[in-house]
Amino acid sequence: MTVAAAEPTVAPAAVLDGVRFGLAPRLSGELASYFSSKCGQIDAGSADVHDGLEFLASRGLVGGVDLPTQATVIREVSTNCMSSAFSLWAQVMVANYLQRAESPLLRHQAELVMTAQVAGSTAMAGAFQDADGFRELETTFRFEDDDVILDGAIRWASNLRAEGFVMVLGARNAEGDRIIVAVPSDVDGLSVREHLDLLALGGTASSSVNLDGVRVSREWILTENFAEFVAGIRPTFLLLQTAFCLGLIDASLSASAARLESAFEGHRDEYVQLSGQRDDLDGRFSQLLTTPAPRPRDLVEIRLDSAALAQAVVSIETRIVGGAGYVASSPTARRLREAAFLPIQSPTEGHLRWLLATSVS
Repeated sequence: MTVAAAEPTVAPAAVLDGVRFGLAPRLSGELASYFSSKCGQIDAGSADVHDGLEFLASRGLVGGVDLPTQATVIREVSTNCMSSAFSLWAQVMVANYLQRAESPLLRHQAELVMTAQVAGSTAMAGAFQDADGFRELETTFRFEDDDVILDGAIRWASNLRAEGFVMVLGARNAEGDRIIVAVPSDVDGLSVREHLDLLALGGTASSSVNLDGVRVSREWILTENFAEFVAGIRPTFLLLQTAFCLGLIDASLSASAARLESAFEGHRDEYVQLSGQRDDLDGRFSQLLTTPAPRPRDLVEIRLDSAALAQAVVSIETRIVGGAGYVASSPTARRLREAAFLPIQSPTEGHLRWLLATSVS
């Protein structure tokens, strides 16, 4: 299989009050160099993303840092490898969930995830949908003595490594009570379907999971305060998703700029307009990253707007770059596939638009 040559490294435009935040220039360059060299192999399916998680964990960049720094890391990685950034987002979110638990067992699991000794799989789409009244959870639970019994299916999850993972999900019982619970991959009754052959993100070990009488002790319950937990993690969840959208935008604008001199004048005008939209989005993003309690509506809007802008920017890149961008192994083609994933990434575009139309304020 032919793998495209590594693209020139790209540094994103993450700024706060005019000053780059979160990473020293040396570390920023190190991340760009590492992930730009890996993206072609990951996209071609000849490498997975976990080596990158270990690389980041060895530098203390998988959880355990403040939100602006974590957002900058995810954005930088996404600028050079969206698949790696997506996997990092999932790993960071699982670490974030587990760190909120009181159980010593789960706090230990958080350390394993932050050091990339265990993969972290966030299966929280159903929990968000249930909390929002969008769709009821499909995973059920019941208590039996000191254990929790889980049944159902997770339609989509990532970081499902054969070597081991811990998954965090929501579940509902017959009385309508809801919990957030973690499940290790080696329990009886948990099965992972063959990893999906995706248009993009093929190296992210993504598939569906069945839970058939899975039994874990109550120590694996993160919380029974379901609604409060979901509300507490929502800002981090959506802002870090926005970060990997912005990284894709940065990379695509940079690739277009390199060909802009020979571009059709109409494309140049559109490029300038889209660049301005990216700058506006940057300002909103920086503000939300440092706002102690951002409005839910602002979070939903920036997540929706960043995905839409990524698609628009990649669209113009294909027109500016031309035929070379339609070679399947090219960086442009890779970004085209990656951008196509964003509307279905949970929360989906449909879920986000439903929130704006019905309930979020």
